[in-house]
Amino acid sequence: MPIGFQDLWVAGSRLLFKRDAVDSIDQPWVDLGTIETSTPNFAVTAIDLKDPESGVRALIDSRTIELIESYDIACRNFSPRNLAILLRGKKVETFSQTEQTNASKAVTHRVFAGQLGGIRDTDALTRLFALKNVHGVHTTSIGTATVTAINALGPSASTIVVSENLSGANPAVGSFVLLKPEGLASGTAQANAGTYEIISKVGSGPTTLTVREAIATTESGLTGVLIYKNAAGSAVNVFAGPKNLTPAWKVRSLADGLIYAVSGGGITGDGDLVIVYSTAEVTSGARLILPHTQTGEVRGRVLLFYSRGTFEEISVRDGRASITPVGATVAVTDYSTMNFTVKMLTDDTASDPEGQFLYFKGAVPVLT
Repeated sequence: MPIGFQDLWVAGSRLLFKRDAVDSIDQPWVDLGTIETSTPNFAVTAIDLKDPESGVRALIDSRTIELIESYDIACRNFSPRNLAILLRGKKVETFSQTEQTNASKAVTHRVFAGQLGGIRDTDALTRLFALKNVHGVHTTSIGTATVTAINALGPSASTIVVSENLSGANPAVGSFVLLKPEGLASGTAQANAGTYEIISKVGSGPTTLTVREAIATTESGLTGVLIYKNAAGSAVNVFAGPKNLTPAWKVRSLADGLIYAVSGGGITGDGDLVIVYSTAEVTSGARLILPHTQTGEVRGRVLLFYSRGTFEEISVRDGRASITPVGATVAVTDYSTMNFTVKMLTDDTASDPEGQFLYFKGAVPVLT
């Protein structure tokens, strides 16, 4: 009868990682989550001594001079901490985007006809995402008036009352005005703000503008802001929006912060500096990663667990290691996967410099 050990594995894997301190701040143990496969690799470099005396080069000695133990990890968990390792970010930082319920942000953009336009913050650099609304688009040379009341009277009957005298040529009947959310009630600003087409106007201060589009809710005692075309010529304009019959622009995605300039709608991009008014939605928490800010390798201590028989037997590879991102497969027909290479390191300060491999649960294999 043969004598030997029999320990047959059908194993699941789990990798815990305690990253070295980042900016002198101690890091917690992190569970990398569901691991599809964990493939051990041993790169052995040997040197051979051969004696050619007999006319045949005979091998008389062989010595191992290098051994690199590594593990290819296929991980299913796209958590922010895992993504920080994948993108070689130093850490996951807190990000917040201030909510503005009855205010808007104005910044100069360049938007081209037939193309998408990305909405930026007031610093003109930071892209905005997760928007609540896009209220209007206009050129920089426009007029403003103070809104004192809006009346929800239905399509082609709703009115906007302004304190200024707008009885002159501009804004003309048939042109568009932009009712900003500033000064409106916070609970109705998102529904009432937007772009409206003038179908009639009366009065010389206050002036009442009757608009084609329905206003959602009546409000009075306002100090709101109305933007209008205050000069003749195509270079000055408030552009029709999604509420209007023939929009010059549409919202492509509030989540992605994108609008679309309709071909032939008047937005050309040829020197037109367009301001987009938008209201940001609150997002906060550890969600910002700055890629490639990690200097050097990502190092720390790893615990690579192998579990068998529904946790009846568990062993662990414990030691110091570096984690290198390899790549990722983002799929729509299966769970996405990110791949890492974990290389075990020698820790000269530890009592076991090469770490340990320990059977800590279950029966130890015995002679059979």
